[in-house]
Amino acid sequence: MGPNSETVNFVNLYLSGSGSVQFAIGTSLWGTNVVPLTTVNVNSNQVWYNTSISQVTLTGGTDYYLTVEG
Repeated sequence: MGPNSETVNFVNLYLSGSGSVQFAIGTSLWGTNVVPLTTVNVNSNQVWYNTSISQVTLTGGTDYYLTVEG
């Protein structure tokens, strides 16, 4: 890895309520995801979720977008 990249090992989400939430990280809102769509089940008794994702390297000079669906 060069100086213009960053490795991501986990994502912290602050969630409330109950049900499920899906999130993904990609190079555009509708483009290819670098972190695939991941489902988190929300329990109304918890508000912080430390969600493991596959290790991914993000490259400098590229915009990335977090998409969240609930």
